[in-house]
Amino acid sequence: MAGEYPYPRRHLWWLVRRKARLAMVWLRSRGAIPRRKWSGTPFARHRRPKVSLCPPKVTILGTVSLLVGGIGIMNIMQVSVVERTREIGLRKALGATGSAIALQFLVEALLLSIGGGILGIAAGIGLARLLARFGGWHVVVTASSVAAAFAFALGVGVIFGFYPARRASHLDPIVALRSE
Repeated sequence: MAGEYPYPRRHLWWLVRRKARLAMVWLRSRGAIPRRKWSGTPFARHRRPKVSLCPPKVTILGTVSLLVGGIGIMNIMQVSVVERTREIGLRKALGATGSAIALQFLVEALLLSIGGGILGIAAGIGLARLLARFGGWHVVVTASSVAAAFAFALGVGVIFGFYPARRASHLDPIVALRSE
Protein backbone atom coordinates (compact mmCIF):
# COMPACT_ATOMS: atom_id res chain seq x y z
CA MET A 1 0.00 0.00 0.00
CA ALA A 2 1.78 3.02 -1.27
CA GLY A 3 1.51 6.28 0.63
CA GLU A 4 0.56 4.67 3.94
CA TYR A 5 2.50 5.57 7.07
CA PRO A 6 4.60 2.50 8.05
CA TYR A 7 4.51 3.10 11.88
CA PRO A 8 1.62 2.69 14.30
CA ARG A 9 -0.80 5.58 14.73
CA ARG A 10 0.42 6.35 18.29
CA HIS A 11 3.89 6.97 16.84
CA LEU A 12 2.38 9.58 14.56
CA TRP A 13 0.79 11.36 17.53
CA TRP A 14 4.09 11.24 19.37
CA LEU A 15 5.76 12.93 16.39
CA VAL A 16 3.10 15.64 16.26
CA ARG A 17 3.49 16.38 19.98
CA ARG A 18 7.28 16.36 19.67
CA LYS A 19 7.18 18.84 16.78
CA ALA A 20 4.82 21.08 18.75
CA ARG A 21 7.18 21.05 21.75
CA LEU A 22 10.15 21.90 19.54
CA ALA A 23 8.19 24.74 17.96
CA MET A 24 7.33 26.12 21.44
CA VAL A 25 10.97 25.95 22.52
CA TRP A 26 12.04 27.74 19.35
CA LEU A 27 9.38 30.47 19.84
CA ARG A 28 10.35 30.93 23.51
CA SER A 29 14.02 31.30 22.58
CA ARG A 30 13.06 34.12 20.22
CA GLY A 31 10.99 35.87 22.93
CA ALA A 32 7.68 35.38 21.11
CA ILE A 33 6.17 33.38 24.00
CA PRO A 34 6.93 34.19 27.65
CA ARG A 35 8.62 31.47 29.69
CA ARG A 36 6.64 29.57 32.28
CA LYS A 37 7.78 29.75 35.87
CA TRP A 38 9.19 26.52 37.22
CA SER A 39 6.93 25.07 39.92
CA GLY A 40 9.60 22.98 41.67
CA THR A 41 8.82 19.45 40.58
CA PRO A 42 7.46 18.08 37.35
CA PHE A 43 4.54 16.45 39.20
CA ALA A 44 3.56 19.45 41.36
CA ARG A 45 0.25 19.87 39.58
CA HIS A 46 -0.73 16.34 40.56
CA ARG A 47 -0.15 17.05 44.24
CA ARG A 48 -2.49 20.03 44.42
CA PRO A 49 -5.87 19.14 45.91
CA LYS A 50 -8.74 19.39 43.48
CA VAL A 51 -11.37 21.73 44.85
CA SER A 52 -14.51 22.13 42.82
CA LEU A 53 -16.84 25.06 43.36
CA CYS A 54 -19.93 22.90 43.21
CA PRO A 55 -19.39 19.14 43.30
CA PRO A 56 -22.32 16.98 42.18
CA LYS A 57 -23.16 15.75 45.69
CA VAL A 58 -23.50 19.32 46.96
CA THR A 59 -25.71 20.19 43.99
CA ILE A 60 -27.97 17.21 44.68
CA LEU A 61 -28.13 18.08 48.37
CA GLY A 62 -29.06 21.69 47.59
CA THR A 63 -31.73 20.62 45.11
CA VAL A 64 -33.29 18.20 47.58
CA SER A 65 -33.26 20.82 50.35
CA LEU A 66 -34.97 23.36 48.05
CA LEU A 67 -37.57 20.75 47.13
CA VAL A 68 -38.24 19.89 50.78
CA GLY A 69 -38.48 23.58 51.71
CA GLY A 70 -40.88 24.17 48.84
CA ILE A 71 -43.08 21.26 49.88
CA GLY A 72 -43.09 22.67 53.42
CA ILE A 73 -44.20 26.08 52.15
CA MET A 74 -46.92 24.47 50.04
CA ASN A 75 -48.23 22.43 52.98
CA ILE A 76 -48.29 25.47 55.28
CA MET A 77 -50.17 27.45 52.66
CA GLN A 78 -52.64 24.58 52.08
CA VAL A 79 -53.39 24.50 55.81
CA SER A 80 -53.81 28.28 55.75
CA VAL A 81 -56.32 28.02 52.87
CA VAL A 82 -58.31 25.32 54.68
CA GLU A 83 -58.35 27.23 57.97
CA ARG A 84 -59.41 30.49 56.33
CA THR A 85 -62.03 29.09 53.98
CA ARG A 86 -64.82 31.10 55.62
CA GLU A 87 -62.77 34.30 55.37
CA ILE A 88 -62.11 33.63 51.67
CA GLY A 89 -65.83 32.99 51.10
CA LEU A 90 -66.76 36.21 52.90
CA ARG A 91 -64.26 38.24 50.88
CA LYS A 92 -65.52 36.74 47.61
CA ALA A 93 -69.15 37.37 48.65
CA LEU A 94 -68.29 41.02 49.33
CA GLY A 95 -66.79 41.39 45.85
CA ALA A 96 -63.10 40.46 46.10
CA THR A 97 -61.69 39.15 42.84
CA GLY A 98 -59.94 35.81 42.53
CA SER A 99 -56.70 37.54 41.59
CA ALA A 100 -56.79 39.64 44.79
CA ILE A 101 -57.18 36.50 46.91
CA ALA A 102 -54.46 34.70 44.94
CA LEU A 103 -52.17 37.70 45.40
CA GLN A 104 -52.78 37.64 49.15
CA PHE A 105 -51.74 34.00 49.41
CA LEU A 106 -48.76 34.49 47.09
CA VAL A 107 -47.54 37.36 49.28
CA GLU A 108 -47.86 35.11 52.33
CA ALA A 109 -45.86 32.39 50.59
CA LEU A 110 -43.23 34.97 49.62
CA LEU A 111 -42.99 36.19 53.23
CA LEU A 112 -42.47 32.60 54.38
CA SER A 113 -39.75 32.04 51.80
CA ILE A 114 -38.08 35.37 52.63
CA GLY A 115 -37.93 34.35 56.29
CA GLY A 116 -36.54 30.94 55.36
CA GLY A 117 -34.05 32.52 52.96
CA ILE A 118 -32.78 34.94 55.61
CA LEU A 119 -32.41 32.12 58.13
CA GLY A 120 -30.65 29.93 55.54
CA ILE A 121 -28.25 32.70 54.53
CA ALA A 122 -27.46 33.46 58.17
CA ALA A 123 -26.82 29.76 58.85
CA GLY A 124 -24.61 29.49 55.75
CA ILE A 125 -22.53 32.54 56.69
CA GLY A 126 -22.22 31.28 60.27
CA LEU A 127 -21.10 27.84 59.09
CA ALA A 128 -18.60 29.41 56.70
CA ARG A 129 -17.12 31.48 59.53
CA LEU A 130 -16.90 28.41 61.76
CA LEU A 131 -15.09 26.50 59.01
CA ALA A 132 -12.72 29.40 58.51
CA ARG A 133 -12.01 29.77 62.21
CA PHE A 134 -11.77 26.18 63.40
CA GLY A 135 -11.14 24.25 60.19
CA GLY A 136 -8.37 26.45 58.86
CA TRP A 137 -10.15 26.91 55.54
CA HIS A 138 -10.09 30.11 53.56
CA VAL A 139 -13.80 30.74 52.99
CA VAL A 140 -15.15 33.75 51.14
CA VAL A 141 -18.85 34.60 51.08
CA THR A 142 -19.56 36.95 48.19
CA ALA A 143 -22.52 39.25 47.75
CA SER A 144 -23.42 37.50 44.50
CA SER A 145 -23.71 34.12 46.23
CA VAL A 146 -25.94 35.65 48.92
CA ALA A 147 -28.09 37.32 46.24
CA ALA A 148 -28.36 34.04 44.31
CA ALA A 149 -29.42 32.17 47.46
CA PHE A 150 -32.04 34.82 48.19
CA ALA A 151 -33.32 34.69 44.59
CA PHE A 152 -33.64 30.91 44.78
CA ALA A 153 -35.57 31.22 48.05
CA LEU A 154 -37.97 33.71 46.46
CA GLY A 155 -38.37 31.47 43.41
CA VAL A 156 -39.21 28.49 45.59
CA GLY A 157 -41.80 30.60 47.43
CA VAL A 158 -43.49 31.69 44.21
CA ILE A 159 -43.42 28.25 42.56
CA PHE A 160 -44.68 26.28 45.55
CA GLY A 161 -47.09 28.99 46.75
CA PHE A 162 -48.85 29.21 43.39
CA TYR A 163 -51.04 26.09 43.76
CA PRO A 164 -52.51 26.96 47.18
CA ALA A 165 -53.10 30.56 46.02
CA ARG A 166 -54.86 29.33 42.89
CA ARG A 167 -56.93 26.89 44.94
CA ALA A 168 -57.99 29.69 47.29
CA SER A 169 -58.92 31.99 44.42
CA HIS A 170 -61.16 29.36 42.79
CA LEU A 171 -63.23 28.60 45.90
CA ASP A 172 -66.96 29.03 45.50
CA PRO A 173 -68.14 31.72 47.99
CA ILE A 174 -71.35 29.87 48.93
CA VAL A 175 -69.55 26.59 49.64
CA ALA A 176 -66.78 28.46 51.47
CA LEU A 177 -69.26 30.30 53.73
CA ARG A 178 -71.00 26.99 54.60
CA SER A 179 -67.77 25.27 55.69
CA GLU A 180 -66.83 25.09 59.35
